Amino acid sequence: MEKITTTLYAIDDFMWGSWMTALVLLTGIVLTIRFGFRYQRKIGFNFKNTFGSMFSKGEGNGTISGFRAACTALANTIGTGNISGVATAIVSGGPGALIWMWISAFFGMSTKACEIIIGQRYREHYKNSMDEYVCDRSFVLKNAFGWKKGATVLAIFCFVLGPWTCSVQTEAVTSSMNQAFGVRPIVVDIIICSITAFTIIMTGSYTVSDSTSGALTTFAFTQTYGNLGGKLTAIAIAVFAWTTIIGMYYTCEKSVNFTFGDSELNHKLRPYYMIYYMVPCVIFYNLEADILWAFTDILSALYVLITIFIIVAKHREIFRIFDDFWQRYLPVKKRGENPEYVSFDCSDESEM
Repeated sequence: MEKITTTLYAIDDFMWGSWMTALVLLTGIVLTIRFGFRYQRKIGFNFKNTFGSMFSKGEGNGTISGFRAACTALANTIGTGNISGVATAIVSGGPGALIWMWISAFFGMSTKACEIIIGQRYREHYKNSMDEYVCDRSFVLKNAFGWKKGATVLAIFCFVLGPWTCSVQTEAVTSSMNQAFGVRPIVVDIIICSITAFTIIMTGSYTVSDSTSGALTTFAFTQTYGNLGGKLTAIAIAVFAWTTIIGMYYTCEKSVNFTFGDSELNHKLRPYYMIYYMVPCVIFYNLEADILWAFTDILSALYVLITIFIIVAKHREIFRIFDDFWQRYLPVKKRGENPEYVSFDCSDESEM
């Protein structure tokens, strides 16, 4: 185990070295400038068309309500990383890590927007097995580049190893519950990150406690607000971990959908995959937080590299759709007319 841990740390340190930080930030900065800081400047528009319309059903056939879409997105975005991950970052890099979180979040908006645009552009409509529009990196690799074999390898890699990253969530829950309630482990962005970080930094908890992950965050809130604060934090971590596990399941299931296609087999295998997905959460809840985060970081780094490659390779298509929406569709919409929707083809599994 010690040798495995050392190897994981070495790979993690290399994958998330200065070159990766520079690459991610540079990508976000270039995209932000190209988009004219639109996603940062149009906060009101963004909230109006997301949270402001979350109880309204989408305009297309078969779409879900904005509320359900928002819940799924938040479940996959706001999780223990905002609480436990912040604690681990501050222990590793000191209070200055908070500034880099803010900078990354600011420019990361544009990178995330590109992911969404490219996902919509190369999605597929599964009519037979689930009647749902589906997409992930594998669908993009196949439909945008024609790399079906490589896309299949990536999909298998994702749905096999993806569930193991959820051990991070259960570790955070068990360590936090143990810190707050003394319960044995076997029994149990862009704002949450900042609150957590400020609490840990201002209380100096990271300098006086040997805890990491969720336990450190719980310790910090206990120091500030007493036992009640620690208990409430532990409960919050448990809730966020559970929603993230659900959101991550949805992401991993897309890889299952890709691998088996729009078929009866895809429909039949989904319940069995749910069981497999939960196994790591139950078995590896008590691994050290650093080991879990190292493993998760390595997988995340690979996904990041693939995503950046896709964005760079398909930047012209991304910009075409972006410009079509902001320069044609919205102005016509504001004049009270009914413009045609932003145009792009949607692949159909039966045609592939």
